[in-house]
Amino acid sequence: MAGLDGIGVGLIDELALRRDVKWRDLLRYRTIDTVIELLLPAPWLAGAIWFAAHGDYLLALPCTFFLFLTLLRVAHNGYHNALGLPRLATDLALMVMSPLMMLPLHAVKVTHLEHHKHCLGDRDIEGEAGRKSFWAVLAYGPRFPIDVLRAAWRQGGAHIRAWIAAELLLIACVWIVALTTLWPALLYHAIAMTAGECFTAFFAVWIVHHGTEDHVYPARTQRGWLKNRISYSMFLHAEHHLFPSVPTFRLRELARRLDRAAPEIASRQVI
Repeated sequence: MAGLDGIGVGLIDELALRRDVKWRDLLRYRTIDTVIELLLPAPWLAGAIWFAAHGDYLLALPCTFFLFLTLLRVAHNGYHNALGLPRLATDLALMVMSPLMMLPLHAVKVTHLEHHKHCLGDRDIEGEAGRKSFWAVLAYGPRFPIDVLRAAWRQGGAHIRAWIAAELLLIACVWIVALTTLWPALLYHAIAMTAGECFTAFFAVWIVHHGTEDHVYPARTQRGWLKNRISYSMFLHAEHHLFPSVPTFRLRELARRLDRAAPEIASRQVI
């Protein structure tokens, strides 16, 4: 059946889950929650800059990995207006994060919301990566950001295109400054994060959707305190699709409630 938010076909009664599972209390954001969420990438950004500036690239790389992961988490919440911020402030946060992730995040927002409407369907540009084989999605990776940008520009109106254009300008400025100053930390950041975007199709889509076409729900999840701590709860993906307005930091509690109501959802896990 189609989900309440137009989510793709599954074998569970999503409307019943929304009725039977307590979840609206998980939407509450305190000011401190918003501050903590927005600052998640800060220590990883500081570490990546510090190590890269001193030429310790092997130490900078793990910092960059977790910088990418935490930025992805904050941006992901932003796409669903789940940062506890007014809409304009959320848009500004996405714009600020765009040169950090080296991709226009308003473009990703467009295709990500379409992904929720047509999960793994023919109209799902983002979910296309989830239908590929392991090697095919790795080969597709460098093209994925381009496809996202083209689709978002085509589908978005003037308002979205203005945000995308502004974010592209900021990204271009990062490259110009990096290539003219050759500051090692900035040049490393631009190269590393651009390379990271080439693996987004695999890391952010394939691993949470592959092999779920015959599952009760077309998304995977993850159990285990340590696994979810290390992954910043980003692998609780079935929970996110079922209740996209619930912020990521409350998905572990949502998972516990879903395990009581529909334990079959957790039978396909990322790890």
